[in-house]
Amino acid sequence: MKVKNALFLAFKFFSSKNTDKNLFRHIRGAVIGIALSLVPLVIVLEVTDGMIEGITRRYIEVGSYHYQARDLQNSEADYKAVIKNLESLETVDNAFAFIQDTCLIYTKKGRTGVSVRGLPENLYDNDRGLKEYLVFSEGSFTLDSEAILLSSSIAKKIGASTGDEIKLLTAFNQPGRALVLRPARFIVKGVFTTGYRELDEVSVYINYDRASSLFRGASQPYIGIKVKNPYNSSDSYKDKTAEELRNYLPPAFILSSWYRLNYTLYKSLETTKKLLMLIMILILCVASLNISSAMIMMVLSRRKEIAILKSIGFSQNDIALAFLATGVLIGLAGTFIGMLAGIAGSLHINWIIGTIEKLINYFIFSGYFVLNLFRQTEYGGFRILDSGYYLEQIPVTLDFFELCLVSFISLFLSSAASFLPSFRAGAIRPVEILRKS
Repeated sequence: MKVKNALFLAFKFFSSKNTDKNLFRHIRGAVIGIALSLVPLVIVLEVTDGMIEGITRRYIEVGSYHYQARDLQNSEADYKAVIKNLESLETVDNAFAFIQDTCLIYTKKGRTGVSVRGLPENLYDNDRGLKEYLVFSEGSFTLDSEAILLSSSIAKKIGASTGDEIKLLTAFNQPGRALVLRPARFIVKGVFTTGYRELDEVSVYINYDRASSLFRGASQPYIGIKVKNPYNSSDSYKDKTAEELRNYLPPAFILSSWYRLNYTLYKSLETTKKLLMLIMILILCVASLNISSAMIMMVLSRRKEIAILKSIGFSQNDIALAFLATGVLIGLAGTFIGMLAGIAGSLHINWIIGTIEKLINYFIFSGYFVLNLFRQTEYGGFRILDSGYYLEQIPVTLDFFELCLVSFISLFLSSAASFLPSFRAGAIRPVEILRKS
């Protein structure tokens, strides 16, 4: 009966019909405060999850692959046999050899340093992940002996497009001889983007056999491995897939997972997310203090009612529980509204960012237009998220567990903020209140 009576009183206290306007304003402010603090928390949480997932997927599908195997002892292993052996595993989707090295790429219009990767000619057709994240704005994935594929960033730097001739300059340092520089001619067959500028900044692809000839043994081949569930490799101590792969590799080979290869980047993203979460939770803590303020006002305005309830048999714990339940209801209302608004904002974050950018650019451009009547000025456009550091489009996938955790934190803070005023309400002496009235 205690809980039933407490809930009845809580709904009565919370009801606007039985609450004076000044007190209702405090309760409404507490609900709105909780809701407004939850909106950025949910959006930051889901957007950072989407950013981390989007960047990670691009890195493991296009950059580091799920696993990399390499012969560190130069044992002259039969790579075709090793790849065939790996592909016999049920957990392996695809395995292929690739070569990677750095050189200078140049045309008459520009030059820059690049990371050249030699890939099999049929890789694009056999690799779903590569096909998903390697999007061509010009040409297609064609890797014959004279073909080269450029990222949009590299193509812009050197002023190249599909059909243009470009050259790669490689350097060889032979013992007892001077440094040898050798240019190699290629034809641009495609310009691509992964949607993440940092990956595109130095990416160039050529044919695997041509890369082997171009680098002349200066670089040992790697074996890129794609598996059905790459995210098991995030914990190297429980990576059963890695253990299975090692059993199918020669003893001279070393195996590295995407998590190990991209450890610094992944930890940096995770740390950024945790810092943002901490800041948002601190804001939520401040907002929950509004509940404490509203509860104190409620206790002061309900002193007569508390005295009457205690005189007819309600105990101190009953009164305290009723006010605590009222605080939980305030927190529940704010949490519900804030979670709905936060989820809606997360799902439409790309549209929201685009709309804000358009509005800001409209007003700034209007100002520049007025200035241009008197002098020539240039305006390059305002961006909230620079694609040089972030994804061009933020993928958003709602995490049910994280949303439940945020809701629990919000309700916990609301209950904690209500505890002291509820305890004081239960400690009120009815005799003193009734004597003064």
